[in-house]
Order: sequence, then C-alpha cells, then structure tokens
Amino acid sequence: MTTLTRENLLEWAKRRVEQEPTYTERRWDADRSDYVDETKPNSHVRELTSILMASFVRSIGEYKRSELVDLLADWAQVGCRGFTAYTVDEALAEIMQELVDPENSTYEFGSLEALLDEFDLPH
Repeated sequence: MTTLTRENLLEWAKRRVEQEPTYTERRWDADRSDYVDETKPNSHVRELTSILMASFVRSIGEYKRSELVDLLADWAQVGCRGFTAYTVDEALAEIMQELVDPENSTYEFGSLEALLDEFDLPH
C-alpha cells in the first residue's frame, strides 16, 4: 500500500501520463453541425483533477434539487473556474484538503490505492 501524500499523488499522475500520453475529447463543431473527436496531450493536472471531478460528481447526488439550483446560480453570479484552470499545486492542495484532511473530509483513506478505488480510477 502506498501512503497518501502529495508526492505520491504526483508520482501517480506522472505514471498515468506515461501510460496514456493522449486522450480523446469530444466537442461540438458548429461548422459541421456534428461532434468531432480531438486527440489532446494528457497532463499531470488532468490526471489529478480527475480525482476532484469524480468526487464532485458523486457529491452532486447528495444535494436536493433546490440546493443545486442555488449552487448553479451562485456559480453563474461569481463565475466558476473549471478544473482545467488548476495548477498542479492547486489540484494537490485541494485533494489533500477536501479528500484527505480528517478535519474537512468524510473519507478515511488509508492509502493512495484506497482513494483511487473509491472513485474507480486506474492505479
């Protein structure tokens, strides 16, 4: 089992980029009036924020409908920075604060593997 630290999270992200140096993103092409697939380079930030996104998607299910409406209204009013705008340090800090720190997190991960398994992410 791998200890859950910032350094080990970064090493995991680096391994993931080595294993999968590119990914496919589907986007709408207005000129073609169709979706197109684009191959893009993978990054450490993308891999780290995949953990945050998985956690975020799960947490949405815990909101009541009215709470989601309020949340979306707040985001529309103040603006919401997407995960793609994160730096490696910001992604690591948020993972540690939101998912690892016992004062903020409802999870109790004993290892990096446990965190990855929880969100069905590759090792």
